[in-house]
Amino acid sequence: MMSAEELRSRCAANLRKRYGHHGAPHAGMDGESLVEALLGSARHIEIVDEPTERVWIWSDLHLWDPMAQRLWRRPEANARAMSDRMLDEWERTVGADDLMLCLGDVAHPYGLVDPKLAARLRAAPGRRLLVLGNHDVHRGRMLGEAGFERMCAAAVRAGVPPLVFSHPPLTPTPAGAVNVHGHLHRHDPPSPEHWNVSVERIGFRPVRLDRLIAHNGTVI
Repeated sequence: MMSAEELRSRCAANLRKRYGHHGAPHAGMDGESLVEALLGSARHIEIVDEPTERVWIWSDLHLWDPMAQRLWRRPEANARAMSDRMLDEWERTVGADDLMLCLGDVAHPYGLVDPKLAARLRAAPGRRLLVLGNHDVHRGRMLGEAGFERMCAAAVRAGVPPLVFSHPPLTPTPAGAVNVHGHLHRHDPPSPEHWNVSVERIGFRPVRLDRLIAHNGTVI
């Protein structure tokens, strides 16, 4: 079985080939380009080695984003109700020693600068790893203050199957690996080797990684 270090090395090589043309990341890049440049640099690929039953995963929460209902047909009446629902699910399901793996696009700046809203996000249970999304890259300080102290461009996990975690879907991924991603919201992933964990696809609640693997990426 491929080791985590070997998987990270293969992933880095693929990412450099795919996104290396963006060059070194710089502050003037828009969110999409900056995420791709960070991926191309391949310097920040974390290894996730916790037991799968202790890892929770989701993507594209867009907490407190007033555009979310219209853009992605979310059921709640307003952004606050939508955000309360997802934070309630986080607090109900995730244990204090579990890992919350968020694959990007956490929150609107309005929520991150509001002391009460940011405090609730900071108090949500679990250790955290944020794979940066295009709406996160210029908000690192605010996200850090809201509890996301550990951030990366991508992450990998050895196992069956080997997993590569990213915000946008990655092509290609290392041979035999599955790419777990967000970014597409309700849209289908590009192939069976891609699992879309945007909240619209998983019932607006975090899914435990062992269940995601057991259901081949289709848990609702």
